[in-house]
This record gives sequence, structure tokens and C-alpha cells, in this order.
Amino acid sequence: MPFLELTAPSSATPESASTISSEDNKMIAATTPTPAPASAETPNTTSSEVNVSNTDQAFDQMITHLNAMRAKVQALEMENTQLKAQVESEKSSKEQLSKKFDEANKNSRAAELEAATKIQSLELKHSDLEAQVEYEMSVKEHYSTNLEEAKNNWHSAQLEATSKDAELGRVRERLQLVEAQAAEQEQLHAVKEQNIELQARFRLQFLLTTHQHVQTMKHMMHDWKMQVEQKIDDDYEKNKLKENDADGALDAEYARLKALIEGYEYIIANINMGNEKFVVQIKLLREAENITLISDLTANRFEAFLNEREKMIAQLEEQKQDYVEMIPTETKEITKAERKAAKKAAKKAAKKAAKKAKKANAKK
Repeated sequence: MPFLELTAPSSATPESASTISSEDNKMIAATTPTPAPASAETPNTTSSEVNVSNTDQAFDQMITHLNAMRAKVQALEMENTQLKAQVESEKSSKEQLSKKFDEANKNSRAAELEAATKIQSLELKHSDLEAQVEYEMSVKEHYSTNLEEAKNNWHSAQLEATSKDAELGRVRERLQLVEAQAAEQEQLHAVKEQNIELQARFRLQFLLTTHQHVQTMKHMMHDWKMQVEQKIDDDYEKNKLKENDADGALDAEYARLKALIEGYEYIIANINMGNEKFVVQIKLLREAENITLISDLTANRFEAFLNEREKMIAQLEEQKQDYVEMIPTETKEITKAERKAAKKAAKKAAKKAAKKAKKANAKK
């Protein structure tokens, strides 16, 4: 090896292999032997040849050691790769286990909620069943007590029946009495039903009669109103024929309206007087100690009368207000146009009253 020969040291004592290797290769032992002293027969032989041989051995050992280290490094890299793969596998396994654990927690919570709901439902059912059982037990105890009592009574009755023939006759008499009482109860029930039916018929007939009386009273009040209006209209026609000028005719119209207002007020006053009597009668009937069917129906009839009379009062008040608005309240001199307009309004009111009277007659 010429390179080694050029670089070999000139010292007679060669360096050990341990001084060439690195600190990491301390396990390599010095294997280079100490060169033997030169013989006398070969005085020209140089020490460089011996050093080259020792250096080759040292480099071979270093190469061997490096190869061993490479093998260890490769083995460690392979082991590291395996460990990384194992770590990745364990990581994925851990993630899967975490997901499964979360899912298991969710399922557990859902199961706990469902279990709580079921437990609550079961507790309610259990409470219902307990209540039912308690009720059944109480019923059973009640029937058991009654059964025992019935048995005791039956035994005592049997003993008494066998010991006393006379007592049997008394029992038969009592039985006949009970049958007679049952027959009387049936008759009483039939009489009550018949009484209820008669009361219903009487109530219906009374209501129909009340309706007829209400209609009759309504027609009478309308007839009374029409008679008052007819008398006022007759007086108006007579006064109208006497008056030749327009002023006199207009005064006659105003007089007619005032007469209608006074007539309506008279009718309203009389109806109110009657209403007060009806109110007193209704109060007496409603506040009586023993309210009977007749008193109740009579109070209802009086209330129907009162209602119809109030309607008539409202109608008269409305017409009276219309007539009041037609009469001028100022005292100043009325112009010819105002007189003409007032005359037209009076005629219009007269026609309106005549139409209402015709409608009332048609309803009759």
C-alpha cells in the first residue's frame, strides 16, 4: 500500500491501534504486536515495512469495527422504524379506543336516561299497582268481613229456624211486608215520573201561554200608540182645514208634533208605572222562602212582560226624540224657507209614522 507507506511514521516504535480509533470505539483492543529487534544479518532493512504491516491490521480492525457499528446502527434504525410503526399503531388504536369510549359514554348516558325514564314509569306503575293492591285488599277485607257476618247471621238464622217454627212465620210476614213496601216504592216511582211529565207539560203550556200574553200585550201597546197617533192626526187635519195661510199650517204641524211628544210621554209614564209593579212582584216571587214551579214560571212571565214593555219604551223614546229635534227651540222670527223646510219635515215624519203603523198592523 504505497499511500500507507508514504504516511507511515518514521518512529521505530509503532503506534498502537487504540490510538487511531475514536473515543466511541474504545472496545477495540490494541492488537498490533511490538516489532522484534532486527537481526544482525539484515542491517539494511528499514522499520517502515514493519509499520505498514501493523497499520494494515489496525485499519482492518477499524473497518471491521465500523461495519459492526453500521450493522448496529441499521439494527437500531430498523428497531426505531418498528417502534414508530408500533407507536402509530398504538396511537390509532388509542384514537379508536377513545372514539369507542366516547360512543360508549354517549350510549351509557342514553341508557341511563332511558333507564331513569323506565324507572320513573315503573315507579308510577308500581305506585298504581300498590294503590290497586291496597284497594283490592280493602275490598277483600270488606267482603270477607261481610261474608263472615253473613255466615254468622245465616248460621244463627238456621239455628233459630230449626229451633223455632214460629220465628219462620214471622220471617215470612216480614218478607211479605218488604214485598208490599217494594210494590209501594214502585208505585211511588211511577207517580213521580208521571208528576215530572205533567210538570214538563205544564211548563210548556205555561210558556206558550206566556208567549201569547206577551204578543197580546205587545199588540195592545201598539194599538194604544196608534190610537193616540190617530186622534192627534184627526185633530191635526181639523186644524189644518181651519188654517188658510202657510203660517197657520206650520203652527198646526208643530202642534201635532208637540201633541205626539206629549202622547208618547203619557204612554211611557203609564208603562213605567206598570213596570214598577212588575218589578215588585218579580222580587217577591224570587225571594220567597218556598219557591214553587208556579212561582218560578210566573216570575219568568213577568220578566218577559217587563222586557217587552221596556222595548216599547225604548221605541217611544226614540220616536219622541226624533220629533223633539224637528221642533225649533229659538224664538227668533222664522223665515219663509225655514217654514217650508219645517213643513216638509213634519210631512215626512207623518208619513214615517203611517208606515210604522201599517207595518204593525201587518205583523198582527
